[in-house]
Amino acid sequence: MYAHVSCALPIAFQITQASSLEPFLGVGLTLNPEKIAEFVPKVYPRGLPSAKAQSVDYMADADAGIINAVARLMECQDNIDDTELLAPIVKDEILMRLLRSPIGVHIAEMGFVDSSVQHITKATGCVIIFLSR
Repeated sequence: MYAHVSCALPIAFQITQASSLEPFLGVGLTLNPEKIAEFVPKVYPRGLPSAKAQSVDYMADADAGIINAVARLMECQDNIDDTELLAPIVKDEILMRLLRSPIGVHIAEMGFVDSSVQHITKATGCVIIFLSR
């Protein structure tokens, strides 16, 4: 199981292999830069380590904590009260777990206003607006 993070770029997947014995489940969450900026000092109290490589797309193994949190988030969808009360908390947990993952430093960069990730985000937004005219 993998965690795939794309930095504000449109992505598309094509599932080429899945079965009842080996199913495929994809879950998408929009990562909020303000929330990332809020959590970075908590996750990295001694400062953000330097990122070794820059990219707009990152993939890492999803650990049991992330998988369990995603399962809890999906369970919240069955009950409107859970959706309103618990889902935001579980989303925060998922974000914190992603920040603590091997790709966390790259995700953390999304929370900084003048980061290269934010520049890519702005440029992508401009291209999308231009192409949608």
